[in-house]
Amino acid sequence: MPVFARILPALLLVPLLAACGARLLYTQLDWLAPWYVSEFVTLDREQRAQLDARLADRLDWHCSSQLPGYMAWLREAGDLVARNEADVQAVERLFARAEGFRDALLAGIAPDLTELLAALTDEQIDELARQITARNHKAHSEFVDAPSQILHERRVRRFEKRLTRWLGPLTDAQRERVERWSHEIVPVAEDWLASRVDWQRRLDATLRERARRDTFAASIEALVLHPEQYWPDDYRARLARNRVLVIELLADLAALAPQSQRERLQKETDALATQFERLACLQSGPKAMRMVQSR
Repeated sequence: MPVFARILPALLLVPLLAACGARLLYTQLDWLAPWYVSEFVTLDREQRAQLDARLADRLDWHCSSQLPGYMAWLREAGDLVARNEADVQAVERLFARAEGFRDALLAGIAPDLTELLAALTDEQIDELARQITARNHKAHSEFVDAPSQILHERRVRRFEKRLTRWLGPLTDAQRERVERWSHEIVPVAEDWLASRVDWQRRLDATLRERARRDTFAASIEALVLHPEQYWPDDYRARLARNRVLVIELLADLAALAPQSQRERLQKETDALATQFERLACLQSGPKAMRMVQSR
């Protein structure tokens, strides 16, 4: 599991993607993925064995079939910035491909998640609901309850921290552009949390009817793969607007990047892609990934 835990956030760590914030592309992934179920539910021995077996298979699939695309994406992102060609159209293409990675990952884990959820007891479903509710309250405190100026400052700090990890210190012009972006985006934290609460309600209702196998799998698949279908139109429109603003921001930051930042970014993205290449599943076949996990 440690290797996969590093693989999953990889796209988020690249500044052309990470700087937008996890919610744009991974709105649900952090608490939908089956390898996180154990953080919310106390699994018994049989359930844990089932999860471990499915995770091993999913690691094989992800490492052998998905990582090559990630590596190409990383190197293209670094090259575009190095060549000063990361304009709005190029960043949009990178975003669209990353969204494709997300969709493929969710589609790949949906059957595993469905089977695991179907095996939960009533007590475990109650525990799951309590844990998700607790996280919702924590998120509300962090992203909604604070004064607007504090929220603004936190947003800028988070963004700049992600960028400096890959670019080094920002220039004055870049910091000014980030500040302007932070005032331009439409606040969606309350809508986002409301969507999580609604999603949780739908999930709980579906789990209570898990004995109806004819409809259960389709309902879980809809919740996992297409949560946006339950969002209000105005929330969907605000997210789309913010997505455009993020893409424009990233293109501008790339254009403002001095040569030292371009070289650093290309070095970092190439290093991460090289780490992926060295994974056993790409060198010795899919099953070798299991050997990596057991070390």
